[in-house]
Amino acid sequence: EEDEEEEDEEEEEPSEVTKAYRILQNAISVTLESNKKQYKSLQSELTKAQQSESFLQRANLITSNLYQFTPGVTTLTVPDWENDGVEVKLKLDTDSYKSAQEEAEDLYARARKMKRGTVVVQELLEKNAKGRTVLERANAELEKVCDAASDNSGISNGAAAADAMDDMSAIREELTSSSKLTGMKLSLLTNDTTTTNKKGKQTHKQQQQKKKKKKKQTASHTCRELISPYSGLKIHVGRNRRDNEYISFNLARGTDIWFHARGCPGAHVLIQYRRGDHKTPPTPECMQLAANLAAFYSDARTERKAVITAAEPKHIQKPRGAPLGAVKLRQELKSLVGNPVDVPEELKLARGESGQFGGDEAGTRSMGVKAKNRKKTASVVQQNQAKKRLEKRQKKKRGNKEDSSASAGAAGGDWY
Repeated sequence: EEDEEEEDEEEEEPSEVTKAYRILQNAISVTLESNKKQYKSLQSELTKAQQSESFLQRANLITSNLYQFTPGVTTLTVPDWENDGVEVKLKLDTDSYKSAQEEAEDLYARARKMKRGTVVVQELLEKNAKGRTVLERANAELEKVCDAASDNSGISNGAAAADAMDDMSAIREELTSSSKLTGMKLSLLTNDTTTTNKKGKQTHKQQQQKKKKKKKQTASHTCRELISPYSGLKIHVGRNRRDNEYISFNLARGTDIWFHARGCPGAHVLIQYRRGDHKTPPTPECMQLAANLAAFYSDARTERKAVITAAEPKHIQKPRGAPLGAVKLRQELKSLVGNPVDVPEELKLARGESGQFGGDEAGTRSMGVKAKNRKKTASVVQQNQAKKRLEKRQKKKRGNKEDSSASAGAAGGDWY
């Protein structure tokens, strides 16, 4: 029975007072240990910095006797007037310096640097001492609280518990307000187990992981998904700017192939090919289908043909300040000719039902009249060309020689 009672006592959960005491005690103990290590390091730095006096004294001796250091002379016996004219032996450091003048100048520079370092180290030592005083005072107050609210068996849950919690709350507030002086991590006071850096903040890696996780959770898309009858690969087509952004920067991977109509707005199209899926690589017919889709879901859909740019995902970039869905290519894979009319009939019907695709938009007009969007497309092309010429002139004025395209046939200067 006694053994069972002892086990019950061991398994009993500590009181709130005990928990609060342990958190504060641990925080003070850890910070004091860090304070002591910093003190030793600063003392070591101060000892080094105080050598400036010896450097300055040697530099003065060399300077006052420069006229005696004629070529070939490396050792002299000279009076040290700073020490009552006592004669000292002065030997030049010929291994490190070419002349007495050079050695003296270097010694003066090192002495100045060390003197500045001495001031900084002394200030840090003063701050260290003040921080240690605060920590030791807080530790003494914590022990008083512990003695007042405990008996021989430890902290109790009696009437003194409430007063103890109030006193420890005051100690916690004092440690929080003086954290900059003591160097205490605030996470220690809240018992937060999250890994933090020296400033008590989450590390850059943790922040990036948190952003990626949030991005994955909130990312949503409405992309069209087709299966190529030629290779069995998935072909994704963006319905809007958000879909285009998702396809280019979230979905696309190394071996995929990206398509877009050149010179006009349109959907981003992606052939998803992953080598580990053991599927047939994109065939020429599959590539042509993707090019046709890129033409069909663009402002060039009323044309008989449209030039389509194909690229690898690794060459897709997001220009600074660009709107959602806008991209820029570093290098083009190849160019294809897309035929807007050569797409599955169900896609044409879907566009027709939505009022976005009619008989005339297949690229034919009665009596030879051009499609309305032909003028729009030409206007967009002209605007892009004018924009490109303006950018080139501005780059030339700024002296920016960076080439935005990695190949002669790449459309690296255009946005898609």
